Amino acid sequence: MKTYQDTYPSEPLLRASDLVRPKAAALLNLEFFEAKPALMEPEVYAQHHVLLNLKERPYRAENWRDGEHRDFMLKPNDIIVTPAGVKTGWRWHEQSKVIVVTLDPERLETFAKSEVGILLTEQQLQDLPQFEDADIIAAAIMLLDALKLGGAGSDVMFESLARVFLIKLIQKYGDERSSDAEFSRAYTADQHRRVLDLLADWFGDDIGF
Repeated sequence: MKTYQDTYPSEPLLRASDLVRPKAAALLNLEFFEAKPALMEPEVYAQHHVLLNLKERPYRAENWRDGEHRDFMLKPNDIIVTPAGVKTGWRWHEQSKVIVVTLDPERLETFAKSEVGILLTEQQLQDLPQFEDADIIAAAIMLLDALKLGGAGSDVMFESLARVFLIKLIQKYGDERSSDAEFSRAYTADQHRRVLDLLADWFGDDIGF
């Protein structure tokens, strides 16, 4: 089964796996694009795919998902989540400005169970063709900014922010097994808020490693 990276019509401006150590990049792969109008033919992929739109004004896009075609306007802060195994294709009609996050299903399952205390269904993420979430967008932008900063401590910062992004994504859009509602949460909402506050205070500082 193909990966999304196999079919990109252009190279990303930034790719996490090229810039951070394997341990940090193993949580998720983030890529940043400002790509010219192009077409990605429908394919079935082995990864989950989260597209986060950063462009400040709406522009026309098309998306094919398991035979259904949508011709729509991609708006600021729009996000599109495509679970692994869904046949999907894209056409965008203006230069894009997007973050693309790809997730390995096996690693996501392990992360959700061990660090969030959630047992996911086989689908894992909800199939959401288009929705707006400024909070998730902000978390992705912090990840992108960590890549751009580089230097000492960037790996530590990226890994920490990747965990925050995944926790937010799973808690809001993870497809949780309904029979496991009593499963113990290893990572509480209060702990999550404290991590976010700490990262906000430290972000951009010299970590000192």
